[in-house]
Amino acid sequence: MIGKVDAYGLTHRGRVRPTNQDHFLIADVSGSLRVRQSSLDRADEPEEEAAGAGKLLVVADGMGGHASGDRASTIAVDCLAASLLDRLGPWATRGRLSDEALLEELKRAMGVCQARILEDVARCPDRYGMGTTLTMAYLAWPHCYLAHVGDSRCYQLHCGQLAQMTRDHTIAQQCVEDGLMSPKAAEHSWLSHALWNVVGGPSPLLEPEVAVFSLQAGDWLLLCTDGLTKHVTDEMIHRVLADSSRAEEACRELIALANQGGGTDNVTVVAARMVTNAQDPLASQSDSVLDEPVDKATGDEDTLPLDDGWDAAPSSDSQQGS
Repeated sequence: MIGKVDAYGLTHRGRVRPTNQDHFLIADVSGSLRVRQSSLDRADEPEEEAAGAGKLLVVADGMGGHASGDRASTIAVDCLAASLLDRLGPWATRGRLSDEALLEELKRAMGVCQARILEDVARCPDRYGMGTTLTMAYLAWPHCYLAHVGDSRCYQLHCGQLAQMTRDHTIAQQCVEDGLMSPKAAEHSWLSHALWNVVGGPSPLLEPEVAVFSLQAGDWLLLCTDGLTKHVTDEMIHRVLADSSRAEEACRELIALANQGGGTDNVTVVAARMVTNAQDPLASQSDSVLDEPVDKATGDEDTLPLDDGWDAAPSSDSQQGS
């Protein structure tokens, strides 16, 4: 039998870039939306989850240079939460939507985010090209409903096997799928940072990919920006999740590994463990307590070893990559 979902998120600016343009959100959706944890410095007072509440997990990696990337990811996360509350909140207290209808709601919400960012650009043309990746998982036990654009990722650890549940929307990945490039060559190509599908960006087209899959007690979900996967392999992710007893523990170790590997980009992780009633009853505490995002705190050198590269010159942000 499933108990609460032990969900936790952390974001860090890394060891190279001067600002953090990533954002994340963890929220409960019932008759209302209660933000449990967010990089946007807003959360509700801790209280017990409503019976039958869904769990919303979101990561976004802004692009566009200067402050525009942060603005794009902020708009997207805010708009997504409001849009889903408006449509999913009433449903959560009345009964189940079909899988197809729920996935359409997630796609519709992404379209609302797209329109909001394009409206913002129209008011200030200097922000032309700003956009964001957006990966969200809506947990309505025993299913996970996934919607995704960009190169942030969602992983599932199920029965000891780690699977990437999203596809990178990069030109390099497209070349691999078309047989024009090997996976190894794509990994080291500059095209691996060129995105063809984002919320906002230079193109008005948006092609969200959606999927639904089953969850079991003991499963892990991990949403992350590419600041993690640039430096942390799937094998390392598998080890961390398999060896962790709590979501917070997993998040802190993954952030540390990304920084130890170079920390060349902002890095954001949201981990969620499906906790059974027989498991640690305290494991779900972290999903109701707002922890100061790591990049805004003093930091713990034992978990986030930093060196002089922390304040080094930033990498330039591309209009095509995040």
